[in-house]
Order: sequence, then C-alpha cells, then structure tokens
Amino acid sequence: MLRDRRKAVAIAIIGTVALAGGWAAASEFHGDRHRAPLAIGVGFNDSLAFAHGADVTEALSDAKAVGATWVRVDLPWDQIQPTKSGPYDWTVVDKIVTTAHTLGLHVLPVLGHTPPWARGACTGMACPPARPTDVEALMDAAVRRYAPDGVHAWEIWNEPNSGTFWQQPDARAYAQFFTAASRAAKSVDPGATIVVGGLDACVDGVSCVDPRTFMDAFCRAGGCASADAVGVHPYTYPLKPGTNSPAWEVLTGTTNSVLSVLAADGYSHIPLWITAYGAPTDGPGASSDGSPAQLWPHPSDHVTEAYQAELAKDFIGAAEQRGQVAAVFWAADRDDPRDSRSWSGLRRKDGTPKPAWAAFNQAVTAAQK
Repeated sequence: MLRDRRKAVAIAIIGTVALAGGWAAASEFHGDRHRAPLAIGVGFNDSLAFAHGADVTEALSDAKAVGATWVRVDLPWDQIQPTKSGPYDWTVVDKIVTTAHTLGLHVLPVLGHTPPWARGACTGMACPPARPTDVEALMDAAVRRYAPDGVHAWEIWNEPNSGTFWQQPDARAYAQFFTAASRAAKSVDPGATIVVGGLDACVDGVSCVDPRTFMDAFCRAGGCASADAVGVHPYTYPLKPGTNSPAWEVLTGTTNSVLSVLAADGYSHIPLWITAYGAPTDGPGASSDGSPAQLWPHPSDHVTEAYQAELAKDFIGAAEQRGQVAAVFWAADRDDPRDSRSWSGLRRKDGTPKPAWAAFNQAVTAAQK
C-alpha cells in the first residue's frame, strides 16, 4: 500500500539519524554480490479476488507481457476460512494459482485479513491473529494445496510494523505468529522461502514502529531464525530510489538500516525482497514532476505519469546496486477501479497503459540480459 505522505515527510526530515550505535557499526554483509539476477514481479493485492476467470487470465498475462516472472497476491484468510469449524474455501486463490502456473509465473501469496473468529478480543480489519496455532493450521493446509503447483514462497502479512495492517504493532507477537507460519510451511515444503511481511519505512509513532526498531525486536524474539528473506516497502516518491532518499536508505542501505540491524543480530545472510514499490499518479494534493522545487518541502502526494515512468525505470537499476536485494515487485499492475485511492498501477483504471508500463518493461528487459 502506498504510504501516507506525512510519514514520508517525517522520514525525510529526520533522515538517517542513528538509533543505535550497534546498528550503525554493523555494516559488513556476507550476501553473494554475484548472485543470480533479480526476481522481478508485479503486485495485484486483492484486485483479483472477485475477478472472473477471463479477467484473471488477462491480468496475469499482462504481468507476463511487461516482463515479470512473479506476481504478488493476497492470501485472504477471511475468505478462505470464514468460520473456524467450516471447510476451507480455496476458490479465490485456486483460479489465480492455476492461471499463473499455466502462464509460467511464480506466485508470492501474502497471508493476511484475519477472520473475525480468529481476532480474539480485537475488533476491526487490522486485527492480528489471536492464536499462532490458528495460523499454523491455515499455512499447513495452504502449502499442502499449492506447493504441488509450484508455490514455494510465502509472505507473512503486509507491513506488520504499521497499524494500518496490524493493530498496535508488536514485533514480539509478530515473531510468534511468523515462527508458527514458517514452521507449518517448512514441515510440508522444507525448501519453502518464508518472507517477513514487507516493512513500512515509517518513524516511531502511535500507529507505526520504525522498521529498524521492529526488526531488532523481531530478531531478538527469535523470528529471524525462521526467516528466509525480509520484505521491505521503500516508497520514495517524490524522490527517486537511491542514496538521496531516506526511505530507501533506511530499508536497503548498509548503515543504520534494516540490513545493519540484521547484521548486528547475527543474520547478515538474510536477503531483502522489495515486495512493493511504486508511486500514485493522482490524489487530492499537488502533483510532482520531480523538479527540485517540488521535492522540498514535499508538498505533493502524487506524481505525474511521466515522472512515474522515470521511477519505474530507475527502480530496478537502483535495486540491482544493492547486493542483498534478491527480489523486487512493482506495487500494482493496474489502478484498482474499485478504489478511489488506487493510482500506483502501470495501467490506468480503464486498462490503458501509462508511460510507466513501457518504462518498467524496458528496465526488466535490461535487467534480464
């Protein structure tokens, strides 16, 4: 999900102020700098959940046409298991996985959407699961069903450090939940890749925990021992990805960053997956074309279509410069017609391509050579 501009402003203001000396000092990483080319994907979130078969085929075919080899989709727990005692309903996910498999696309399901019966005393859509055992049972069933179709990677929640998706974020509670999900998946598919839910590049506040603080607590609670990758969401707009963007550095840099936290806690081998990056091309505020006058003090909340294309082109190259980034996903294939706030797609709501579609395609082609 594209983040609130006030968070981006705050993170730009504070920059990369050191939060702990140990994090800043732990700057040596042991990932293979000559590793395989990036895995490149496109996000669909829940946009395919209610789509008909032909629409699913059209959408996933477009992901393949733009050059993606992966798609990121929701694993909507509330639709799969609306009642604790009832049977699982895989209808929504089946049509996506089957179509993706036919097209030769890898699928990254994102576990989320706690059903009411599994929320305990919590109320609201952002409630986390109350019992890790419920998550363990769901993951066991999901992996048994989809591993034979080639699904071997799973992202456990979306932005668990943000109150938008995890009410009152709690890294220790998330670690218990994550460990249960990982244990269940690997008991069925030992080679599965279990990804920490993409972290929001926010600052500490009432509804969000700084990703460095969150990862440190997560690792100390034992979560990193069950993780194969850490998801991050380094939204930089209106800045470009790279060293001038605090959000990019906090999540993908080597000092005072999520990576330096991993190194300090003894997990320097864990790679990063950028499971969402993008920029909206509409919104209630001003638009930025990337010119210096519009970059400070960040008055815009979206970008022009032409500038979105520049971000799409630069994103993959910037990720390639970070040796520990193993996978990247553009946030959305298409602006969601059901959501008036959804503008980060490579295509408009009517399906016509934005300039970013061709720019992303060119960047993917160059990266795959």
